[in-house]
Amino acid sequence: MTIPPTTNEELQASFDKATEEKIPHFFVDLPEWVDATPPTLNDTVDDAPVFKKSTPLNCIIELDPTIKKLQKEYKQLDHVKAERPLENKENEEPGDKLEKMPHPFSNTSHIDPNVTKTDKDKLWAKIKELKTELDRLGELDGELNQVSHEALPMLERAAGLLPDDPKGMQRLKLNFEWMLCKITGLFGQINLALDGMTGKDDKTEYNNARNNYIALMRDLDNHEPLPKDAAPGKTGYGRNVKWVYFYPLIHGGRIKGAKVVAKWNPHISSSGVPIPHK
Repeated sequence: MTIPPTTNEELQASFDKATEEKIPHFFVDLPEWVDATPPTLNDTVDDAPVFKKSTPLNCIIELDPTIKKLQKEYKQLDHVKAERPLENKENEEPGDKLEKMPHPFSNTSHIDPNVTKTDKDKLWAKIKELKTELDRLGELDGELNQVSHEALPMLERAAGLLPDDPKGMQRLKLNFEWMLCKITGLFGQINLALDGMTGKDDKTEYNNARNNYIALMRDLDNHEPLPKDAAPGKTGYGRNVKWVYFYPLIHGGRIKGAKVVAKWNPHISSSGVPIPHK
């Protein structure tokens, strides 16, 4: 299939496949390897993408064998490592700075990033001032003292939503980095198979990577996964995202980069990543 579809027949076939596979209809398909001859990836860009300075990626530990194998054969992954542990239970990581890959059901609620540290400091100052006055009045009247102590925790909870780096935003950032790692590994494995360098059966390795790519898109398009379907670092992350778009940058029959965009409603994360290739 030409990517993107250019005829009515190709467009309809693309829509039919997306419906059948339960994946987004803007999904960019890659051809299956069906016989002894490797499939041809049709170019999606006229020029090879250039990534002058790639953002460092720290992938989950489970991706370490894949990343190291790709780094051994290609030169485009100096910015990638795989040392991130998993959060095995939701919301289990303590502290203000999160390092683990979040559990898919961990809390991603957050205040809009337009709320600044200055706003936070002002609110805490007013709460402190109010608390001092309520304590004074509470000493004069027992009933007022009881009501004020019931009200203050709600205000303190509101102020607690305003840390400098909200955990919910940190988790969404880590979710997005996980997507970048996954697509880097999967598209890299596809190139490895097309170059005949998997060290195994290249056709099988290609189709496995392609199927895993489809499964990733299907999972991210599932916004209400059942708890039994969620697995840290594997599945269930569609519940945190409104939509995700991967666009492979194919040049010379190889995937040389990818554009990734995710909408977290209302926020959008986007990045371009180099894909290992010759």
